[in-house]
Amino acid sequence: MSGAFRSVSISVFNRYLDFVVGAGLDASRLLTIAGTTKPNSLDPDERIVFEIYQRLVQASVQISEDPSLPLRYPIETKLDTATIVGLIAETSSSLAQSLREVNRYAKLMMEIDIMSGIERHPIEIDGDKAYFLDMRPNPNEFPELTEIALGRLIFEVEAIFPGEPFANAVTVTHPKPDHGDLYEHYWKCPVEFEAGRNAVEFDAAWLSREYEQANPYALALFSEKATELKSELEGRIDLRGKIEAELLPILHLGTTDIDAVASKLGMSRSTLYRQLKDEGFTFAEVHDDLRRRVAMDHLSARKVSIKETAYLVGFSEASSFNRAFKRWTGASPKVYLAAQ
Repeated sequence: MSGAFRSVSISVFNRYLDFVVGAGLDASRLLTIAGTTKPNSLDPDERIVFEIYQRLVQASVQISEDPSLPLRYPIETKLDTATIVGLIAETSSSLAQSLREVNRYAKLMMEIDIMSGIERHPIEIDGDKAYFLDMRPNPNEFPELTEIALGRLIFEVEAIFPGEPFANAVTVTHPKPDHGDLYEHYWKCPVEFEAGRNAVEFDAAWLSREYEQANPYALALFSEKATELKSELEGRIDLRGKIEAELLPILHLGTTDIDAVASKLGMSRSTLYRQLKDEGFTFAEVHDDLRRRVAMDHLSARKVSIKETAYLVGFSEASSFNRAFKRWTGASPKVYLAAQ
């Protein structure tokens, strides 16, 4: 469990959920396993914890027994219908500008650790070849996201330029899975597994290709809104991350002192309360959400018992933990584990 607050846009979450439900899966069962009960927010700028999205994607594969779902997802959906980042990419003037804008606002779709220092998707040029990279750490913990990210680039470009194959080759860092032969089937290029990086190779000339649907006026409007959202997100994540870093070592105690946390952060209780309120949170909600995420991590790893998990997240009685877990997920810990 990292101290950083990793999150995903609710639009991205709902887009994948709609896709797999359309493929015949039961939404209630998926949400129980993912650990949430209310993903269908009408606010497209709301966030959901990254680990919940990861569990949703992986649960869809397990329940359907169809490992190709994440590979097919970028083919059967479009980025522009999911987030403002997709709208920006859609109205850019060229592939080069589109990729720059996607990198600039990528955290609006998905906030992960790598984005605090470097771009998640840098473009590397080597002679007449270019490489689209996915630089997130520990990618093999969630190879389905690699499939989605690399496939999204390939199929978004090919949708704009139909009939023109885009990728020359793809490399991925994870071992070849049982459905590995489908990679070349869908991506229509050679694929190397257990490579040194996750990357799509394409001709550098693609970067100068202009988009017929370019709309500078719409792009300016979308970019202005995205800049505002990015600023709000960075402020919220920084504050939540700092609070969670203070709470994690004492989570097992069950009670927290907001004054002590505020003091460690160099602010008064009222200042901390006000900043959280401005962002739509309370201290109790941050604490409760952290408890939930840590509990889900422990139970998913299956290294400690339900009773031990209850203690680790600060519950002195198993019955209190069971009630809280059912409030978080809609199911008891035992039902949750059985569903997994």
